[in-house]
Amino acid sequence: MAVSRVPLINAGNGPDEHPTQTLVDLLAIYRAHGRIDNLDITIRGDPKYGRAVRSLVIALALYPKVRINFVSHPAVRIGEDITNLLEKRGIYYEETTELSKEILNRTDVLYLTRIQEERYEDKVLLGEILKGLTTLDLKQVSQLPPNSTILHPLPRNIDLALEVDGDARARYFEQSEHAVAARMAALKEAIEPWTIRNRWLRFEPSMISAPVLS
Repeated sequence: MAVSRVPLINAGNGPDEHPTQTLVDLLAIYRAHGRIDNLDITIRGDPKYGRAVRSLVIALALYPKVRINFVSHPAVRIGEDITNLLEKRGIYYEETTELSKEILNRTDVLYLTRIQEERYEDKVLLGEILKGLTTLDLKQVSQLPPNSTILHPLPRNIDLALEVDGDARARYFEQSEHAVAARMAALKEAIEPWTIRNRWLRFEPSMISAPVLS
């Protein structure tokens, strides 16, 4: 109330958090596996600047027996604030630079993200990161369990080959379709109690501050 008289929803703030995307991601995981707990979830891409990754991991830390594999260039490891949270919650995680066959073989959910190129001031470092990033192709996908799921918050870049789209495990387009329903639910949950409390929603000029003209 000190800032706004109406509910606010964080729909993504820079490299920090993206909680509405996390609602979409959790829904996609649940619809694919019937649960969110007791899953091996591999996250590859940009854990450092990927706000969708940060919010997703914060949410996954609420579920028991979740195991998380971070696969990224050493320069873009997930922040210590997130790893500290995982350790506090007793969530198993490991960090590696290679999406190995061993990791793929035990992955239930493979969550890909693009490198957030716009957030890198050091273009030499960015070039090294992109050079070391392999494109997920059908050869790698064949090493995943048959009932696994491939997700991506989109848009994609060189991280995901077009040939993967036809694989039954690729559910990122379905994931994207969940976005409308998930965000409608978030809006309803935020606005409805406020509406009931105030009897109706209506705009009042006093809700905004008029600029002072000299």
